[in-house]
Amino acid sequence: MSWGTARKCLNIFLRDATYNYYMRNRYGLEVIEPLLEVPLDNNVEKGIRRDMRRLKPPLPPLLEFENGAFSIIDLKREQHESYQNAAEWIAREEYRTHRVHLNLFYFPGVRSMKSSQTPTHAVTASDAVE
Repeated sequence: MSWGTARKCLNIFLRDATYNYYMRNRYGLEVIEPLLEVPLDNNVEKGIRRDMRRLKPPLPPLLEFENGAFSIIDLKREQHESYQNAAEWIAREEYRTHRVHLNLFYFPGVRSMKSSQTPTHAVTASDAVE
């Protein structure tokens, strides 16, 4: 299993655990939510690029992929970090949530939510990133 695939699987498992009401309450999983990463795939990569094009600078830089195409198998650590940094910025500034939830906005067929609307998993004052 590649580094990118393993990291994606772990983040999906932990994210899904935070979505489970009983596990979240029993183990206090809300504290890990800001630490979790958005699971990277083609839809998330395209969504991040789309949001970066329409948002105002200063924006975090995005590293390019070899052959110009995203691949979780060939994902390098530096590329991963650049996308996670961009995702964190977009989630906080545009969607008022944590980056782990961005794939919900980028999933095909899901209507885009305007930043003036409050998302389901909104960041509260107590856990807002500064």
